[in-house]
Parts: sequence; structure tokens; C-alpha cells
Amino acid sequence: MRPDDAVASKLEERRQDVRLAGNGPVQAVVVDCYSQPLRVLQDAQTVNVSAGGLALLTSTPASPGERVVVTLEGARLSQPGAQRVVLEALAVRRLLAGQTMVNCRLVEGRMPAKLIYGW
Repeated sequence: MRPDDAVASKLEERRQDVRLAGNGPVQAVVVDCYSQPLRVLQDAQTVNVSAGGLALLTSTPASPGERVVVTLEGARLSQPGAQRVVLEALAVRRLLAGQTMVNCRLVEGRMPAKLIYGW
């Protein structure tokens, strides 16, 4: 298999994930490699969610490659026992209304059903 075939295969596999509509606002924070907060993604809300990642809409600029931690139920990032999802920003698009669409893939653990289904 050529390297290009492997990339195409991975993209095809990712696109097979079932995506569901996002269920509203979340707390999202860009973190460094030590999981220390760098900045909050203001007004973050999920656009769509799948088992392999999610898309966020935010008023804060972001960059591909950044790690984003989404904390469920508005818990603080440092709160013990807070259910967190660690993601990597794959693609970032600036939208006309000053918003940023951040497409992320899951890098640690599993996407919680609460985030996918709003349970």
C-alpha cells in the first residue's frame, strides 16, 4: 500500500462515523502538552458529534494541531472527577460572522454518550 492509499483509507474510515447534531454549549479549553490551560474557546457549542470526534463553533480563533479539552456539564477543567474529552483540532475555518469552526478528532478515551446523545 502506498502512503497516499493509507491516508485516503483513513479519511474514508473517519467519514463513516455516524454524526449527530450537536446538543449545545460546552466548555472548551485549548491546553498545552502538559494539559495546562492556554485559553478558553469562548461561546463554544457542538455543531456535530460522532464516536471519533466533534465540530465546535466558537468566537475564539484556534489553529490546527492544538489540543482542545471539552468538559461536560460546565465543570471546571481542574475539577476532580469532571468528565473530559481530549481532542486535536484537525481543520479550522473562519466564518463570515466572526465565528470559527473547529473540526476535532478524539485523541484520548471514548466520546461519552452524554455528549453524543445529550443524555
